[in-house]
Amino acid sequence: MKIEINFRYLILLAATAALGGVLFGFDIAIITGAGPFLTEHFGLNDLELGWAFSSLLFGCVLGSLAAGRFADRYGRKRILVGVAVLFALTSIATAVALSERPLFYPPCI
Repeated sequence: MKIEINFRYLILLAATAALGGVLFGFDIAIITGAGPFLTEHFGLNDLELGWAFSSLLFGCVLGSLAAGRFADRYGRKRILVGVAVLFALTSIATAVALSERPLFYPPCI
């Protein structure tokens, strides 16, 4: 039994995965660039700054684990609209944070 490989599709999948990795790395670079400003504005120590960064990445991991099942159940369009609304709400909550505490929680939602 011979298995045929669709190399175009394989290259498309590999390119999509590579682009996702590049964008995730770019996102981490943007987050890291905000570190000095967060430290100055909120007076964070190293532990609190690390917690702020890791809460963002932890939210990404949890979201990616749940996204596939939700998309299968409710459809991609509904999930994308819901994620866009959550992104807007958490961005606003992060922007209006008066202390470092609310800064840690919205990205994990």
